[in-house]
Amino acid sequence: MSGGRLRRWWRRRHRRLEARPSTADVDLERFFTNCEQARGRFEEIVGAVALPRQILVVHGAGAVGKTSLLRMFRLTAHRRGLPVALVGAEEAPSAIDLLERWAADLRSDRAPLPSFESGLGRYRELQAKVDTEARRAGQAQADAAEQLAVAVAKSAVKVAWSAVPIAGPLLEAAGGEAAEAVLNLLRAVLSRADLDFFLDPTGRLSDDFLGDLTDVADRRRIVLMLDTVETVTALRGWLCGVVQRLPADVLLVLAGRSLPDWDDTWPGWMGRAELLELTEMSDADVERLVRRYYELFGRGEPDGGQVAEVVGFARGLPLAATTAVRLWINYQVGDLQPVGPGAVADMADRLLDGVPAELRPAFEAAAVLRYFNADSLASLLETADARSLYDELRRWPFTRLRRDGLAVHDSMRQVMGDALRARSPERFRTLNEAAQTFYANLLARARGEEKERLRLEMLYHAMRADEAAGVAAFQLEAERLVRYHLVGELRALVNDANTWPLAEEGSRLWRGYYTARLDQLTDRPLEVEAAYREIAGNDAADSRLRAYALCDLAAILATLDRLAEPGGEQRAAETVRRSLAAERQLDGKLASNHVTLMNISNTRAAWSESERHLAYLRAYAESVRDGYRLVEADLLLSAIHGLAGDWRRYGEARARCLTGLQQLGDPPALRMQVMYFVWPLVFAGRLREAQQSSEVAYELAIRLEERELLITVVESIALAAGMQED
Repeated sequence: MSGGRLRRWWRRRHRRLEARPSTADVDLERFFTNCEQARGRFEEIVGAVALPRQILVVHGAGAVGKTSLLRMFRLTAHRRGLPVALVGAEEAPSAIDLLERWAADLRSDRAPLPSFESGLGRYRELQAKVDTEARRAGQAQADAAEQLAVAVAKSAVKVAWSAVPIAGPLLEAAGGEAAEAVLNLLRAVLSRADLDFFLDPTGRLSDDFLGDLTDVADRRRIVLMLDTVETVTALRGWLCGVVQRLPADVLLVLAGRSLPDWDDTWPGWMGRAELLELTEMSDADVERLVRRYYELFGRGEPDGGQVAEVVGFARGLPLAATTAVRLWINYQVGDLQPVGPGAVADMADRLLDGVPAELRPAFEAAAVLRYFNADSLASLLETADARSLYDELRRWPFTRLRRDGLAVHDSMRQVMGDALRARSPERFRTLNEAAQTFYANLLARARGEEKERLRLEMLYHAMRADEAAGVAAFQLEAERLVRYHLVGELRALVNDANTWPLAEEGSRLWRGYYTARLDQLTDRPLEVEAAYREIAGNDAADSRLRAYALCDLAAILATLDRLAEPGGEQRAAETVRRSLAAERQLDGKLASNHVTLMNISNTRAAWSESERHLAYLRAYAESVRDGYRLVEADLLLSAIHGLAGDWRRYGEARARCLTGLQQLGDPPALRMQVMYFVWPLVFAGRLREAQQSSEVAYELAIRLEERELLITVVESIALAAGMQED
């Protein structure tokens, strides 16, 4: 052993008091049964001088005890004085949430991550700043009479979203379909560096997290744990990348129903991993568990016949065994003979049959909610005080502690929810609608990162109450996040939606479409094109979804390298035509098909054809009173007229742009785009105007930190000045 590693090992051995076991983990150990081999192997790994394996994967079916085993691993690590972070993936829909939860656990074990926490604090400050400015902008628009057109568009959005009011202040400030309004607002409020960080903070915060982790791991071994890893879908690539960069003295423990799907991006990951499969317990082990758990209640020796009945009922699942003991002790429920092939389903049936009638609604409400506290229970049950019900639920072994309260074990929650939906669809819908209203009220008062979590819960319950309406709301939210380039929030939304139990194929296709959109924004082109083609050719996709997929596919096919392929132009144009034919009712998304057609005709210098395509775009913008899109259409038209040498019509289009900018309040990013495009002014002999316009663009480019554009702007100034012999 090298001297440096020996010193680090010695320091680790003498810091056992720095990370203390939790009382809950110690209590669980009193009746935890089985898995001696897995616990022993974990002890060997964390106790080794050098980690023999850096990844430990615990996998197995639901309710076999994976989460409890991870808690025993945590107990072992704490007794060795090692910092441990344990997070359930269902509690961390975004990458930032996951890193934040890991960091919080490590901080409680006296292993803070200062750079990460500083960066996270800065991100939260930016969220608050944007939130404040967006609300101010939205209020200013509502108060200004000259903004009538924008106000009309805003009211249309509010009506469309009234069923699920999750629109945030950015959407309120923008109004209508104007995604550029959001981007211009952000450019006005944030520096370029802050803007990039705000749109997707994942990369920088991941780097900060790993940098801090390296510093800590150089002094102390660290254990990171992630439970229910199968729910990490949209985060799969990010998580795989983070794991590959973990410091050598960090042990990662993953638990889930299946193995991580990393083979395509990291073919050799299994060489660094050890797999532990958890299966159903033997009858002997279940009997031992039942007796140990019974002892906790101080009632002496249990009846042997009743123990045997519980063992047969549990069928190897520790959760079923402990729940049956609770029913036996609390409510004297006997007759635990299995009635079906599923132990969890039997457990749910016996639970609802065995508890007093006044408790059944509380159990059902808890199973409808993904997590619950006394307030949410009270809202669903329409009672003023649900604290006693919450306390009762807290004592049951199928509930587990979460950040914001308790949650029913996922297997139990699914079975109980499905049973309620089959037995009483109306009550199932009513409970989910009540949950949706509860989160809507919280969202109205929320600020910062809390809003993202509440929106996800609202969407989930909207979907459970009415799948078609909920998926429509998901689609609207996802589309706006795509258009605003809010990659971090989109990743969290898609990751959460991938856990939804969607019944309809069409609903699953909408979810898959936005998974592809996320891949496109994060540069995975091959998967994206194949996904769009599959969706467009699926009969279960509705007309708008097919049109969207074809629209995005056409934009890919209209890039210069694809147009240069044999038949490339025809393929791209035909795909656009199919998109427009699939859905006749244009929206902001489908209107971009006309820009794609313009790009295609521009490659042939077919200016009149390009002008015709932009006329369609302009007509759409006028029909929905979208001032931003009108300016964009006129800016593109001015470029076409300039390329065609039609100085008069170029001037007319430019004048419309300037008028539109004034009506929009001169958003700086859009104004910069208009003011720097002046070379047709030079060739039209309007040299002084061209120079003044370019100088305005130059000041805006400096303010907005558009370094690349500065070169072009300076060239425009030099051209105009040079033509004046200046």
